Amino acid sequence: MKKLFTMIRRGQVEEVRKILEKKPELIACTAKAPPRKDDGQSPLMVAIKSDNLEVAHLLLDFGADVNFVNGDEPTEPYSIYAPIWDNALGQCFLRANHTVSEASKARTEGYFQLLCRLLDLGMDINRELTCSLPQFHPKKAWRAALDYYQQFSFDDFARNSIGEMKREQQRQLQDWTARILEVLAAHGADIYDYHIREKSSTADDIDRIIRNLILNRELREGIRELTEGEQKYMPQWFEVKWRPMDAILRPYYAKDNPYYGVEVTPERRAFFERFV
Repeated sequence: MKKLFTMIRRGQVEEVRKILEKKPELIACTAKAPPRKDDGQSPLMVAIKSDNLEVAHLLLDFGADVNFVNGDEPTEPYSIYAPIWDNALGQCFLRANHTVSEASKARTEGYFQLLCRLLDLGMDINRELTCSLPQFHPKKAWRAALDYYQQFSFDDFARNSIGEMKREQQRQLQDWTARILEVLAAHGADIYDYHIREKSSTADDIDRIIRNLILNRELREGIRELTEGEQKYMPQWFEVKWRPMDAILRPYYAKDNPYYGVEVTPERRAFFERFV
């Protein structure tokens, strides 16, 4: 088993094939530390997170479980239990953040196609990513995708410091985000997944944006004001990072939503009324 994970990390496609042809049951095994970062993860998870795209496709050919969640039991005080969709989305956004070169564009497309294949094989994007930390709210793939978009958007928004390369990266990241959200929505992603906390923070911005979309409000309503220092270094942060996303996101929330005047069931209307 240890050899399998070693070959996966090295990207040795043919060696992985030979091991699985000899012992096909290993497709369902889980890694054991060392390395600690792989403990409790499946071969497919390790392949994706270690950027071995070709190995990932091979593992799917051998029947890898697309709905595996790492760590069924807590192994540490603060453990994260992530479905495979988190690995796939993470790689998509990591590559989408560097899509200016042709080689990077091709690699991004490769991970997007892997995401599509996982979805077609039945990957459950509404299975929650959870954490043992009490303040952590579980999240599904749609919410996580917006987290990744925020994470990989560039943070230096001062008017005199945004170069054309940065602008192009940001535009392409938004284009890729639109494609990713489109395929997630087509496979039944829960677009209403959010949690408003009592105290606003940077992490809460996305929750408030989702709430504003659900309630058909202006996108920035309720979003925290920047501190004096933030206003100096990133005065355009919302307009550059989130304003272009309004046109991408809002159409999804105009469907089956009582705040857009669409007829819905009383049960669904009651659900939304909790957030008014």
